[in-house]
Amino acid sequence: MLPRDFLDAAMHGNVKTVIDWLDENAADANAVNARCTECAGMTLLIGGAIGGQKDVIARLLQCQADVDMQDAEGHSALMAATEHG
Repeated sequence: MLPRDFLDAAMHGNVKTVIDWLDENAADANAVNARCTECAGMTLLIGGAIGGQKDVIARLLQCQADVDMQDAEGHSALMAATEHG
């Protein structure tokens, strides 16, 4: 489960905080695709796309973030980028 604080970090472009969370959860191969249950199951990549945070997005893609994941409302990172980014 992705804590809300780290989703907020992705939305606001705080790459260091996002990477710190990924490092802390390195044992979990799916950490880069973790969902925030407080925010309709959004992922870090969706959060970064909503905030238009290119550096966060690039780093998450380097970590193999799944671009096809959708939140509970059916929104993907690509959809978020076109709507918000």
